[in-house]
Amino acid sequence: MFEIIITCLFLAALPVLLFSIPKTRRMTGSWITAWKTVPLGCLVTFLIPTLVYETVKIMRHFFELLPVQYFRQWPFQFGLAGFGLVFGILTIISFSRWIWRKYHAEGKRSWLPFPVVFFVFAIGTVVLSILFLLFHLIMNVADYRDQWEMFELPMEKKVQIAFEQCGLHPFLAEYNYRFRFKRDGKTEYRNLQTNTGGRTYFNVYRLKDGRLYFVDKDSRYIVDPAKEEILYVHEENKRFWAVPYPQEKITSWGWNKEESGKMIFEFNNSRIEAKALSDELDGKVYYGCITNDFYSAKEKKEHPISK
Repeated sequence: MFEIIITCLFLAALPVLLFSIPKTRRMTGSWITAWKTVPLGCLVTFLIPTLVYETVKIMRHFFELLPVQYFRQWPFQFGLAGFGLVFGILTIISFSRWIWRKYHAEGKRSWLPFPVVFFVFAIGTVVLSILFLLFHLIMNVADYRDQWEMFELPMEKKVQIAFEQCGLHPFLAEYNYRFRFKRDGKTEYRNLQTNTGGRTYFNVYRLKDGRLYFVDKDSRYIVDPAKEEILYVHEENKRFWAVPYPQEKITSWGWNKEESGKMIFEFNNSRIEAKALSDELDGKVYYGCITNDFYSAKEKKEHPISK
């Protein structure tokens, strides 16, 4: 929100100044008119997509609107940006003609200065965005945390499941992961293993009992939408073990195979006995994958994951 306010002030400052001074307010030259109107058009171009996007984000907390994937697609983003640009241009033309009528401009008017000034403020806005990014990096370089990014999966047994990731480094591919379960307006989060290096790539499978099976290069999870339960799956000597994944933040963890065939999952000085899986993972069907979003099996084919 701070960045939005600063950007709006940057675009509105010059027109407000020129309109507040009586001498420049009455001037009708092409260049001075461009400096008075084009920044306002840029402001409209910026505000319309921003307000629509922020409104959708707020509304999605209360209502189940279109899946968030629709808002990340290029046609929607380009369409929204084009919509803002059209209204921005109409704002520039309308204000310019209003100025020329009100102050009785004489002689021919040139529209050439208007795209030049528009380009200047467009570059200025891009530079401002880069400065915002650098400011955040400098202020949070020791404890960098990006915003949580959400990838929604299709509804499962009246439960909306979403995979979420949060960048831990401004340049390297390091992420915190979690699942979000949303049912009847109630939201629950379950933290997952941290990815300490490598781009996000999960294959998702449907098990024969209806649960979902998530696999990436480091971890495996069985997700039960009905119970909102996550089982962490461990492989050792071609045998698979599953344990309820703790809800608390894990600072230390490991596996220990004890006598009598028991497998113990150790975390934060606690111990949980894992259950040996028999045929639960047999017959799994490829459901989709998670990269920069969730893609169904029809959208992206299965890509083998190397451990």
